Amino acid sequence: MSENSQRFISAGAVVAVLGAIYAGLVIRDRQDLGTQPKNYGPLLVSRDKDLIDVPAKSYYEGLVEKLEREYVDPISDENKLAAGAVRGMVLSLNDPLCLYYDKDEFPALVKRVSGQYEGIGVDLALVFPPGTEPKSGVMKSREDMMNAQYKVPNVVVTNVAPGSPADKAGVKIGDIVQYVDERWVVNATELLSFRDLSLAVSQGKGSANDLSARRKDLKKKLDHSMMPAKVLDKLTLGTSGSIKVVWRRGKEPFATSLAKAATTVPTGAQPDGSFALRLAPESLPDLEKFIAGKKEVTIDLRGVALGDFTTALKVIQLLGGGGDYGALKLNRDAKAKSITFPGEPKSLKLTFLVNGATRGSAETLVNILAAKRGAKVTGQASGHPDAIDIIALPTGTGYSLYRGSYPLAGVQTRRETEERGS
Repeated sequence: MSENSQRFISAGAVVAVLGAIYAGLVIRDRQDLGTQPKNYGPLLVSRDKDLIDVPAKSYYEGLVEKLEREYVDPISDENKLAAGAVRGMVLSLNDPLCLYYDKDEFPALVKRVSGQYEGIGVDLALVFPPGTEPKSGVMKSREDMMNAQYKVPNVVVTNVAPGSPADKAGVKIGDIVQYVDERWVVNATELLSFRDLSLAVSQGKGSANDLSARRKDLKKKLDHSMMPAKVLDKLTLGTSGSIKVVWRRGKEPFATSLAKAATTVPTGAQPDGSFALRLAPESLPDLEKFIAGKKEVTIDLRGVALGDFTTALKVIQLLGGGGDYGALKLNRDAKAKSITFPGEPKSLKLTFLVNGATRGSAETLVNILAAKRGAKVTGQASGHPDAIDIIALPTGTGYSLYRGSYPLAGVQTRRETEERGS
């Protein structure tokens, strides 16, 4: 068989396996996240350029009325309909900072925010490798469609609770989950590696035999795999049983066997005179009592990878008083969101303790008070000052919503970094 024939056959095999991979990922993603295929009814199918666009809010209200009026069974719980709509909208954002949590996941999330951990005692984030971040908008080319197949994030440890099973096993911030109970965790890194090899073979720069072997290996992994969203549940829910996890640190994998347990981290006033703050609403009364009558306070935000930004705003007002605190940054085209409070500024001298786990709303809070109230910062935060709200729904479910970032002067926002890296 000629070299060109080998390349042609290899290219055909690549197309086939990429299609199989993509179909498999979509199916598994629907199983893990519950997303549904688009099944447009006559309201959408029949629309054309001569019809007037219906505002989204009116369209939603009309759909609810139609379901209540014409669905075969009575609809007695509108909250359930609303929660389902929110779930679909949040998932459609395709943003790893905007997640929907079901009735099991949301209570566990709320507990983690307040410092009470289940599972192996970690905070996890879905992180896309550089250049693979999903973009909003319509796909315009075949390349866009092909690249969309690789938008699968890594599951990365952002915090390890002291004394937790993960801590005792030596898990560190930045470790990436590769296998859970011997099931491969689908990730963009290996998919991109396969794509690069397939491109090299099509250009005569790679080995068809290597590609065939890689394809077989990838298919074997996909046949016994787990999507990243499912991993979050596996590692953060429950206080009994054990779980086997293979991690990657740098280029080296290491295996652990972990017994799930409840882990609680210290909060409130500490023996060293600091206040260990968690960005949960119930922390506010204790913080207010702690600062009463003081001219100088130290706030410990080490290990705070999760937090509610609405609570962070109340903390900012409590510690810094009234005034202009600047604005959150979104993408380059978005209008800045100003943060202002009535009243006079406070002269409270502030020191924040941070570490590599301090991120999200906690890091945003620190950056705001450092920039606008001269707060001293001891330690190095993660570099992810993303303002994220945690919102409860009446059904016991909830979701997280990314509102913007507050980087220090001269530092790009997460959105700007993604745009530049694409």
